[in-house]
Amino acid sequence: NKLLSLCMIVKNEELNLPKCLDSVKDVVDEIVICDTGSTDKTIEIAKNYNAVLTSFLWVDDYAAARNQAIQYCSGEWILYLDADEELSKESAEKIRDLIKNSSPKHGGFICDVLSKHYNDNNELEDYVGKYSRLFRNLGYPKVKFFGRIHEQITPSIIENGLQILASDIKIIHNGYAIPRNEMEAKVRRNLNILLSHVNAEPTNGYAWYQLGNTLAQMKIYDQAKNSLINAIKCANLSTFLICNTALQLADISSKEKNYRETIRWTNAALEVMPD
Repeated sequence: NKLLSLCMIVKNEELNLPKCLDSVKDVVDEIVICDTGSTDKTIEIAKNYNAVLTSFLWVDDYAAARNQAIQYCSGEWILYLDADEELSKESAEKIRDLIKNSSPKHGGFICDVLSKHYNDNNELEDYVGKYSRLFRNLGYPKVKFFGRIHEQITPSIIENGLQILASDIKIIHNGYAIPRNEMEAKVRRNLNILLSHVNAEPTNGYAWYQLGNTLAQMKIYDQAKNSLINAIKCANLSTFLICNTALQLADISSKEKNYRETIRWTNAALEVMPD
């Protein structure tokens, strides 16, 4: 009879976890936390919130860890967050009504993830990402995450013939407002996981897409372009990701002052998503 489960994977998050859980504790019917090797007070904090706890031996695969966690969720719907995120107060007040009033055809809702990050001039900028963070619990493996990093639930929902709708649910992400050296360390870690992923699955367009984005962050533009073009050639990206890939290629071309290519890739994005 549970309506909504919170699902998380964590490691050494004693500083962030209380703020995250405080934002949802009065909204969700259960909290499920999968720990991947904490050595601080993370587990103790989770117990204070009566969380259902499970553990996972880390294998550089975020989807595998999340798939372990969702198997412990008993709610009709699942909201997944990271420890450095919180549900906005306004969203906490409306999320239950949103899913209560949903149709059986609705499998997920796209949420706005609001992040602050430092740009090349070391100035804080706002970035809004849109992700299916709230989805119907069809049971694993019918519904599951894929992608060793920047894992996604959307393809699984679509494969089950369900719709994904826009929503005004907002999640605040604090994890990118960190010093440049810490951000660079994160990017290098991601790079190693993604290189392993494309070697293991060379026809996985999503892996190439994320590798290209990471290389672009590192300003290794030639390799970034090759990876992004490979992503398109795999012919298994969603329409949204094809558009995003073309826009990333346009952005790289612009930074290289190759404006003919900038226009070409921008037009390619418009062809895919004209609206």
